[in-house]
Amino acid sequence: CLPDRKIAIHNWGNDSPFADQLGPLRGALVREFDDVNPASVRALAKLYLYFGFGAEARAMLAMLPEGRTDPKQREIYNAMAAMLDGQALPINHPFSGQQGCEGETAFWSALADGVIKKSANTDAIQQTFSRLPVHLRVNLGPRVSSLFAEAGNLHVAEAILRSVSRTGMEYIPEINMAEAAIAELEGDTDLVAEKLTDEVAERTESAPTALIDLIDLSYQERKALSPDVPELAASYELESRDGELGTQLRSAEVVALALTGNFNLAFEELQEVTR
Repeated sequence: CLPDRKIAIHNWGNDSPFADQLGPLRGALVREFDDVNPASVRALAKLYLYFGFGAEARAMLAMLPEGRTDPKQREIYNAMAAMLDGQALPINHPFSGQQGCEGETAFWSALADGVIKKSANTDAIQQTFSRLPVHLRVNLGPRVSSLFAEAGNLHVAEAILRSVSRTGMEYIPEINMAEAAIAELEGDTDLVAEKLTDEVAERTESAPTALIDLIDLSYQERKALSPDVPELAASYELESRDGELGTQLRSAEVVALALTGNFNLAFEELQEVTR
């Protein structure tokens, strides 16, 4: 288990304005003879992580030449940066096999795995989440709530979502997806459809995934789809053609065409998908 001191992100910044914390660190970034100050680079990377700027944190870490930093610690920071930016991690990552740990690492391990395992220390995960600064709770809360809902843990899923709602923030990313996951766990398919439709309508980053889920739900429940859904699926598929999401969207488009009665087009698209 990774020690808390290496990953306690809530200690890497404070409530002062971002610019006030950033300025002194940037000023100390380069020493005499244009030599990069490793301590300032690490401090800046940690500050960026505290404020949820994953790409900026990785850019800072890239400034450090090999041999000027602990490669394992760099790997940890890069993994945390990727998770803050919503990117998937490979199966083998710095937090692998640590969901059952007592400390902070259980939370990051669950987030990295993208699933709450049966061996997970749910208390440690919740405690770490509660210590996060407000902006990180807002950004990560719906995602973590969805993981617990998918694991069948309704109590924790709802508790985390309530914690996010109490922050008072007007915009909460992926909130519809989290509420849809909870509604699915409760068997309320009408509410699931409503929340997925809201997510699609808002054209968020999660909209393509929400659209796939909405089409799948309509197929499972044999419910009607709006006539514009196949075209919308096709447009998202064009954007994501070369990615993993593109494959799912192509299949979803075939199902959507069939559900809207466009069987000729559905068969044509099915043949295209098969090729």
